Amino acid sequence: MVDITLNDDEKLHQLKEWWKKYGNWVSTIIIVILLAILGWQYWQHHKTVTATQASMLYDQLMVSATNNDAVNTAAEANQLINNYSSTPYAKLAAMVLAQQAVNAGKLDAAAQQLQWVIDHSQQPMLSQLAQLRLARVLIAQNKPAQALQVLAGAEQIYPGATAAVRAQAYIALGQFDKARSELQQTIQGLPADSSLLPILQMQLNSL
Repeated sequence: MVDITLNDDEKLHQLKEWWKKYGNWVSTIIIVILLAILGWQYWQHHKTVTATQASMLYDQLMVSATNNDAVNTAAEANQLINNYSSTPYAKLAAMVLAQQAVNAGKLDAAAQQLQWVIDHSQQPMLSQLAQLRLARVLIAQNKPAQALQVLAGAEQIYPGATAAVRAQAYIALGQFDKARSELQQTIQGLPADSSLLPILQMQLNSL
């Protein structure tokens, strides 16, 4: 940039010429870098604040749900879903609303909430839990074929529970051989100390 063999005046003149030629470009780069750093810091702060607010609201939701306060439970859950949809708490709130709908016999509303969790959750365990519950709701709605479609895309995080629900769907369809095969294969694949073994064995025996 500057020739070190030059005297001070020549160096200063050369530096001024260099700055005249490249100064605007360098300034632009510095401003862009500073804005990127500030933007990143703001985004991180925003995410932290949002997560904290969502966590506090979810705690309130859990208190309302524990107290069987259906009105406040619904209000707080919907607030989480509408205002904090990017957080895991929104998906948990939708699960609470789905359970509330099931308890009230509103299976269409429950299915809608569970499908929203499946579509938006970034957590595989929560997604499959929602798939299992949605499949049970569909079976209760006499839609076992749709229940099997939901479970077809499920990760095998809960193999025993998935097999039990899938077997229920096959039974509802009158496909008892498939239900029996599903249960037998799952029982063979579970560890001997699994708490699901007696339940699955009982279900198999009933066939």
